[in-house]
Amino acid sequence: MRLQAFFAARQSANIEEWAKLHYYVRALQAWSGHIGSFLSSVFAMTTMFVVVGTRFDRSPEQSSLALMYALSMPSYIGVLADFYVQVRQDMASLERLLEFHGIEQEAPHKLATDPTVSEWPCGGAIVFKDVCMSYRAGLPLSLAHFSATIEAHQKVGIVGRTGAGKSTLILALFRLVEPTSGTITIDGRDIGQLGLRALRRALAIIPQDPVLHQGTVARNLDPFGKVPEKELRNCLSRVQMPEQMLEFDVAKGGTNLSSGERQRLCFARALLQRAPILILDEATSNLDDHSDDAIQTLLRDEFSGRTLLTIAHRLNTVIDYDRLLVMGEGKLLEHGAPYDLLTAPQGVLAGMVRVLGKANGDLLLDKSRSSSFIVNRRRI
Repeated sequence: MRLQAFFAARQSANIEEWAKLHYYVRALQAWSGHIGSFLSSVFAMTTMFVVVGTRFDRSPEQSSLALMYALSMPSYIGVLADFYVQVRQDMASLERLLEFHGIEQEAPHKLATDPTVSEWPCGGAIVFKDVCMSYRAGLPLSLAHFSATIEAHQKVGIVGRTGAGKSTLILALFRLVEPTSGTITIDGRDIGQLGLRALRRALAIIPQDPVLHQGTVARNLDPFGKVPEKELRNCLSRVQMPEQMLEFDVAKGGTNLSSGERQRLCFARALLQRAPILILDEATSNLDDHSDDAIQTLLRDEFSGRTLLTIAHRLNTVIDYDRLLVMGEGKLLEHGAPYDLLTAPQGVLAGMVRVLGKANGDLLLDKSRSSSFIVNRRRI
């Protein structure tokens, strides 16, 4: 790659940085040795004068023993200093352990009242009722009296500016951070009264940065080996990837795959989970428009029977959804069908679209109008 000079310069810089530190360490050691020798001389001279001045009051054996200990006393001082430093280090480790011991624990993963997989959830309807949440006590509310109803099998886009509380809403849904007040129900059951395992098996999420581990594609899709190979191959074909890729070795973090391939593998994993609620946390923000369109087609074809929540960074990815939730400062600013929100004269979403320009606004309006027509015809 003709980067020899670059790596040589970087290695030289690292060696120089290490040499600086090593020089200071050796200088401190030399200074400590000089101080020790100086203290030895001081103790020895002081002891010698005392012994000479009081030579008639003690025996020669006592005098020689005093001189010997006077010479070795600084070494004991050095040992004591080392012990002191070691105790300080051990106390720092103990302090960290005590901090971990004081961390608030998660809610129980399993409760005796948890429903079975066949009992709950059945549709994926979600109701947020006056939900408030902050990340720590004393901080402002990241969600402030948020209330919304999402029907089963509905496609809902969550939009808003940075810091509006979109990702915070997902954290509350997974109970990674517990709400301070309010309730969230899924199919009529308060998720605060469920074990975390029962709750999280009902949810599947595809994050913005795909999570892949070193190993084969099969191991990434089914790490516990519970799914037959035939089903894994079928799942790969459904996300438009070759079945032969099942034995392909994935590098750590999926670095030997393209962004589109990594996201498709995450979609395949979500297909295998069969969770009734699928959450996309800006899952296509790192993809180009062509890959984004392919992912949106995959969502319409393969996840039509699930409740879909999408945190969107581009309005065109969610403008054909059944409903949009527009958030700001942790609050629900407006909600409804995309076409209705875009045509509202003083609407928040309409104002966001106007910033994009007339051409983009007309495209979004046409797409939302077509989607609204299809949804209304389906209801009829």
